[in-house]
Amino acid sequence: MNKKISDYNAGIEYALRIARKGGIEALEREVKYRGTHNSVRGVDASELTAVARSMCSKELMFVATASATAMADYMHMPPSVVLDYLKEFNRLVDVYRMDEAAFNKAQEKLNRNVGLNECVRSYQIMEKSEEEDNERD
Repeated sequence: MNKKISDYNAGIEYALRIARKGGIEALEREVKYRGTHNSVRGVDASELTAVARSMCSKELMFVATASATAMADYMHMPPSVVLDYLKEFNRLVDVYRMDEAAFNKAQEKLNRNVGLNECVRSYQIMEKSEEEDNERD
């Protein structure tokens, strides 16, 4: 049996397991999720969502830690100011999760005032360069 047919059969078997476990509604949700997220085969949506949430949580912690450390150590802000900043940071994360227009407006303002997009782009270029270096090793 060639690889294409084998992959097709594995997909059918996977869909059957989902339907048996959760019914046609679960299969419909899985198909919709995969279409939206261009997901890998063989891993269900709940597992992919758990991995994505874990990665996002870690990235958010990197950003919060780096920005609070910059305030405390580089800008020499007192702990009370850093704590106030972190409280506002958390509040705004919740706001921006629920209100994409507010997020876009804030992002555009920061880009105009401090060049946010260029700062992020520079970080992404640096990160890509590090990944390429690691691949060569």
